[in-house]
Amino acid sequence: MKTILVCILSIISFGMMAQEENNRAFKAGLVLGFNASQLDGDRFRGYSKLGINAGLKVKYPFPNKPKLGLAVEMLYSMKGSSSDLNFSSNNNNQVKIKLDYIEIPVLVSYTEWKLDFEAGLSYGRLINASTSILTTGYLEDDFRKNEANVLLGATYLINDHIGATFRYTRSFTNAVRKDVNRDALLGHLITFRIEYLF
Repeated sequence: MKTILVCILSIISFGMMAQEENNRAFKAGLVLGFNASQLDGDRFRGYSKLGINAGLKVKYPFPNKPKLGLAVEMLYSMKGSSSDLNFSSNNNNQVKIKLDYIEIPVLVSYTEWKLDFEAGLSYGRLINASTSILTTGYLEDDFRKNEANVLLGATYLINDHIGATFRYTRSFTNAVRKDVNRDALLGHLITFRIEYLF
């Protein structure tokens, strides 16, 4: 937990100092939105688990190539799985996995017109896990603490400060440990959010 707090404070401090010292070459801001997630292997379809996606963002446009940029984020991201309420009335099919992460994406962006396209990788650290599964019986300790993801997305730039983002994230790593003798769970995530850059 101390490491996470240090990372958060470092990103905030870095963004603030960079704005002051480099004539606002760096942009720092806030993001807020929601995730719709699913886990392959949970025996259900659809992005039916909703959760918060919120945090901080620091962006650096390259001076010689203003259309290209580099961004680092620090996010609180809620993921998991939930059975569709209309899927079945049988209680034995109820599934609910709630996974809370601190996530650090590193992204390269390309801006054209009012669209900011982005691609990158992210590291996630599991800070909380809870389950309510009557069919598979996963325990909280069955889930990995570390996660690696690939991200693709685009932001519509409403003006110089506000943007609306759509992002797809796919995990490289299974959500459960290798020694757990059950179906592996591979995460997929669709994110909708608003970002504000100062």
